[in-house]
Amino acid sequence: MRGPSVVPRGVQACDAGRGSPLLGPRRNEVILRAVTDIAGGVPRLEAMHALTEDQLRASFRNAEPDEVAEIAMPHDLLLAEWDYLDFFAWRDPIATRSGYIVIEQDGEAVGIVLRAADPSRVRSGMCNLCHTMQPGNQVALFAARRGGPEGRKGSVVGTYICADLSCHESVRLAPPLAPNEVRAERLADRRLDGTHRRVHAFVASVLGDAA
Repeated sequence: MRGPSVVPRGVQACDAGRGSPLLGPRRNEVILRAVTDIAGGVPRLEAMHALTEDQLRASFRNAEPDEVAEIAMPHDLLLAEWDYLDFFAWRDPIATRSGYIVIEQDGEAVGIVLRAADPSRVRSGMCNLCHTMQPGNQVALFAARRGGPEGRKGSVVGTYICADLSCHESVRLAPPLAPNEVRAERLADRRLDGTHRRVHAFVASVLGDAA
């Protein structure tokens, strides 16, 4: 069961007409799949269905048709391991400040277009989707135009995300343990579930009724 569609902590909504804050590994050998963690009460996630380029383009809800037509697909799209992904995200290889997140909601692909702010000078920061601490040059502030009439008026939503949008990989990397520290049971499961909820909540906060 998915979490409620609420704006996650760290997400900032603002209007482009006013002052806004919008400026500025490898996977583990064992891939966790869709079952229910009965012992811990944590719902596990289902992998995405494979999507074609046409399906990806048709998924975007906060962009006009001419904008969608200009989106450059990732070079490795044909190599995407869909059974490993619970959402699909990439930076545009041509329009390098643009990025995209596509989730699966009720069996349907739903995507949003993002735009990265100029790089910040902070030494480190936390991604508000996967909750991974990153060096300052590996986390970026992304803005997404709201769907529907609000977006056409210039209203946007922004949050800090891994700069390369690789949250699905970052969250699978176990943090180093201190001496004599024991790793929490099912930590990877909980991080995956939390990331899933926050990604879906962020997309919902962008699209609202346009979802």
